[in-house]
Amino acid sequence: MLEDELKHHMHDIEGRITLRIKCTDGQVRFARVDPAEQIQQLLHDQWGVSAAYFRFIHRGQFMVANQSWSEAGVKNGDMIYSIFNFRGDVGALVPAESMEFLRTATADDLRDLAAQLKIKSNEAPIEVPPRCMPEFLDVCACDLLTQWIESRFVNKKALEDFQETHTIEAVAQIIGVANVDKLMREFGTRVDEVRIRRLSTQMKAVGLHTDHAVKTLQVALNADFEGGELIYVFDDGQTWVPHRPPGTVTIHNNTVVHGVTPLRRGVRYGLFFLHFQDIDTK
Repeated sequence: MLEDELKHHMHDIEGRITLRIKCTDGQVRFARVDPAEQIQQLLHDQWGVSAAYFRFIHRGQFMVANQSWSEAGVKNGDMIYSIFNFRGDVGALVPAESMEFLRTATADDLRDLAAQLKIKSNEAPIEVPPRCMPEFLDVCACDLLTQWIESRFVNKKALEDFQETHTIEAVAQIIGVANVDKLMREFGTRVDEVRIRRLSTQMKAVGLHTDHAVKTLQVALNADFEGGELIYVFDDGQTWVPHRPPGTVTIHNNTVVHGVTPLRRGVRYGLFFLHFQDIDTK
């Protein structure tokens, strides 16, 4: 069906080419462009958005907004991936925030997208598999952190995805120096940022991405919710959803592709340690 639609769209104004664009909602749309036009013109003229908010991936490479389609080597009928241009701890998102992609993707699709999302740096980080340590932090400490996050959130009820940055010292005041030292020893490197998160947006998902942070430690603080599962995707196309009861610690670096499945019910609380050495976080 898609191929028939593509053939129909191919018969276009002379000189123009037709692109298939996989959008952030997981749908494939068609765009007619002049090969000599700059890529950012599609965003501005047809989508009405700034190139600051979106980026395109073509054949595993990020495209430069002020390039023309011909300069980027784009041909008639090529598939282009549209991704959100996030800043912060998220490096990139595959198009399919709903995570529907994971239910239909083949192993080849996953391998391709895992490769696309690898952060390119002058010194490529050594790939280290993610680690999972169930119930590393005791339930009492998790409850104290959850109550603290809720108290911080109380005056910000309009935010369904509440995040806030704090210091190691602030966390130590809540759960004690011994627990913080335990987490830091397991993390094994300097903590540049501590972040708390409270997610309550129903059906909110975090699309597959790699982190700007070189290394990330995440503590799952509760389990009384449905969905919202952390999922890892590896270069061979395999996926892993670790079991994470309260207190579970996961650690991964910025070569590991991961995401979060849609939250169906409840509130999801988390604590994050981030290390940013040797990477541009601007």
